Amino acid sequence: MPELQLHDIKPLVEIPDSSIYYFSALVAVLVLLLALLAWGFVRFLQRKQAVDMQALYRQKLQEITLENTKSAAYDLTFYGTLIEKDEEQTAYFQALIEALEDFKYKKEVDSFDAATLAKITHFMASVHG
Repeated sequence: MPELQLHDIKPLVEIPDSSIYYFSALVAVLVLLLALLAWGFVRFLQRKQAVDMQALYRQKLQEITLENTKSAAYDLTFYGTLIEKDEEQTAYFQALIEALEDFKYKKEVDSFDAATLAKITHFMASVHG
């Protein structure tokens, strides 16, 4: 039997394959999306915690007893500074800070006078109201 010669079979040809680039781009986009989702989730948790801190500061302000004048003056200043305020609350707070200066830096202080108590009441009402 004579050997058949095949003339129509061509040699192997290299086919360009760029699927690795598509796969790499897809993985990079997915990693970027996951990173953005994680960042957004962390920001959400931080914002929620900040709101909780404001509630805590309001509660601490409400718990201040006015019998110990010096301690109350320091606590009102500290927590009043930390709480978020609008313009009206800021004005009340500035007036309160000026009134509290007389009660902070002395060794012994008297109890709050009527004007200072009124300023404390106005500020507390604006914060809690």
